[in-house]
Amino acid sequence: ADAGAAPQLPPELQKRLGLAAEQSVSAERAAKSLFLLLDMVLTMDQLVWTLWKQLASKSSIRREVDLARLSGEYLVGSSEVSTAQVVQALERTRKMIAGLLGAVGRAGGAYARDRARLLDPVAIEADARSEKKWNESLEYACWRKYVQLCKEYGAEPVIEKGIQEAVAKAAENLILGRSG
Repeated sequence: ADAGAAPQLPPELQKRLGLAAEQSVSAERAAKSLFLLLDMVLTMDQLVWTLWKQLASKSSIRREVDLARLSGEYLVGSSEVSTAQVVQALERTRKMIAGLLGAVGRAGGAYARDRARLLDPVAIEADARSEKKWNESLEYACWRKYVQLCKEYGAEPVIEKGIQEAVAKAAENLILGRSG
């Protein structure tokens, strides 16, 4: 293929871009778009894997390749890098981005359910009954239990860690195709 020739877009991409079948693509602008999009993808790749490492340092899901180096080798025609390798690396990053974005909505509900169970007055009262001293009222025992729970689970770092764990768990479930 001629390096200066206009690339042929797949029909589904042409449709997504709102282009008629007979419209041709500018080779120069296609190349510029490639580099702009590649820069964006590489930035997102770096960001998403850095974020994942912070959120889920113990997860078995890991970044396997440096997409920037792999892409560079691919673009200069290295025989060491195949199209399939680039596609696989891009797919891992796509799944990670989609998993984290999808997890944002799911994690809030999961975290809220856990906190609601923890601070449920019926549960607090049940615990307080079993821990109540003989000479104190049930109301006082409930309040003591509530204060204890707030000290254990209400500190900002504990809440932040809980939210991060909920996001990581939801993302991992989405990425690995697990429910829950």
